[in-house]
Amino acid sequence: MDEKFLSTQEVTWLYGITKQGLGKWVERGFPKSKRNEYPLKAGLDWVRGNVWSTPDGAGDMAGFKLREQKAKAEQREMDVEKQRGSLVPREQSLIWLSRLLAEIKLHFLGLPRRLAGSLIILKDEREVESVLKHEITRILWTLSKPLPHKERRKKPRRRAGRTKARAKAAR
Repeated sequence: MDEKFLSTQEVTWLYGITKQGLGKWVERGFPKSKRNEYPLKAGLDWVRGNVWSTPDGAGDMAGFKLREQKAKAEQREMDVEKQRGSLVPREQSLIWLSRLLAEIKLHFLGLPRRLAGSLIILKDEREVESVLKHEITRILWTLSKPLPHKERRKKPRRRAGRTKARAKAAR
């Protein structure tokens, strides 16, 4: 029976490592053919002996169990923080960030229009620098204040047909 060979992509996926990690494994003796393919059985034997084992030769299942317990504990912590309301949903963060960037853009793109009249009369370079610095500082202080949190409240749906006022008038 012919031995099965794996590509670089398959090996990295199988063992959960990067291409750089695989390169380090090859330097340490991970089996590789001349065609940049990796023998499945020999590779698995090498990983069992060099990655998944302790120096005394026993399998490192305790390490796997420990990592699994740690991951479960971290997930429970995330669930607790989510229940407390400490975590912000990704979509909400992106909306907030896009609003902040829009504010920054608005303030800084309006800077030339706001300052053109006052800068044109200044002759000293230091005065121009001072006015620009003052305005930029004002903008940054304005932007450093938290944006008001706007929650959209769902408007109650009107039922098709009569409204309350029409219903009373009809009585």
